[in-house]
Amino acid sequence: MDIVIIDSITKSYREPSGEKFIVFKNFSLTIKKGEFVAITGESGSGKTTLMNIIGCIDDIDEGKIIIDDTDVTSLNEDDLAKFRNQKIGYIFQNHYLLRGFNVLENVLIPSIIGGYFFEEEYIQKAGEILGTLGIGEKIHRDIAQISGGERQRVAIARALINSPEIIVADEPTGNLDPKNAEVVFELFYNLVKELNKTCIVATHNLNFAKKADRIIDLSPQEVRIKETSKVSL
Repeated sequence: MDIVIIDSITKSYREPSGEKFIVFKNFSLTIKKGEFVAITGESGSGKTTLMNIIGCIDDIDEGKIIIDDTDVTSLNEDDLAKFRNQKIGYIFQNHYLLRGFNVLENVLIPSIIGGYFFEEEYIQKAGEILGTLGIGEKIHRDIAQISGGERQRVAIARALINSPEIIVADEPTGNLDPKNAEVVFELFYNLVKELNKTCIVATHNLNFAKKADRIIDLSPQEVRIKETSKVSL
């Protein structure tokens, strides 16, 4: 079953000069449910733009996007926000954590938006995820009191708190040492293989990418899709 269908999309931006810059033109892609996909490519190739499109936080000029049998290009802003909160866990490259709030409060934001106000089930789940990521003991620390790598792991926990069907991650291991990068990979891998979630990761880390089911290598003129062998942990 295809959980993500990108059908002949065009996406462009206006440069400060007024010139139109086309990121994708007549671009199509399908991703199956339960697939672990790595998106690679040099800076400026469109990785983050593609993540934002799949994550339903950026629109397109033309084409259609269907996610989990829903045509998201036809949804109004409110319905799209609800869909995104329920179905997609997005891990931003720059964290976007809330200062003045502690680790637990930041992780619980998607569940609070969904109407679950500090319910015990979600508090317990947050603790379990943070423990898996190696920062369970810092659950009540203010965000300003933890390191950049720890903030990245808080952002990962936040993306997972609502048990989304699709995890979209933009450079999730960029601020992590090799040991913790491996922890993140194993977490994503287990979500895909044990819970049948779909994981789409943009990364410069080729060792991380090679462990995915499939590599989609973006370049300015073409998209090269590489099949990689399944990984056994």
